[in-house]
Amino acid sequence: MTTRVNERDKREAGMALLVAVVLLSLMGIMGLSSLDTVTRDRQVAGYQSRAQTALYAAEGGVAFAMGLLRRDAQGLAEGGEGALASYNPSAGAPPDYPEPSAPEVLGAGTFPAGQPRFFRDPAARDPNDLPAPGQAIRYIGRGNPCEGWVMSQNTGVVWAEAMWDIRVRGDNPGGTVVNIQALGANCHPYNANN
Repeated sequence: MTTRVNERDKREAGMALLVAVVLLSLMGIMGLSSLDTVTRDRQVAGYQSRAQTALYAAEGGVAFAMGLLRRDAQGLAEGGEGALASYNPSAGAPPDYPEPSAPEVLGAGTFPAGQPRFFRDPAARDPNDLPAPGQAIRYIGRGNPCEGWVMSQNTGVVWAEAMWDIRVRGDNPGGTVVNIQALGANCHPYNANN
């Protein structure tokens, strides 16, 4: 017995196959697009993580600079305003503040791909003396009086903020670099006549 396939049934079967192939193709394109989006999101998250790590390293450099100022405050107070103007922890051998050639490495052993680090910003120059070598911590002048400081009963001594320009670079092994320029202040005895 011979079965005859109706011409209409053939067309319907062909159309169903075509619709199925088109739908599968669309679903495949959507899947590849989603995969690409996820990959790009992971890359962006990695870039942000590296940038944040470099920023934290630079902030560590600012804290290190403020620690040097606290450490040297007594000597600077005894040397007067001339000691403030000549203060440069980037000078000397070895320098107190990390240089680009010998950075301060953070988190030894914590990061599998290498450690973030900080050092003096190589572009840090005194705008009033551009040929002078760069320095991480530079005295920029006298600020406001220190409120509530009863440090000395000596007449002729005024306690005011010594203002510091701090320039630091933080980076990480991924190549992300962050420069920070911060303003630091600590109370310092000034001659009341100036």
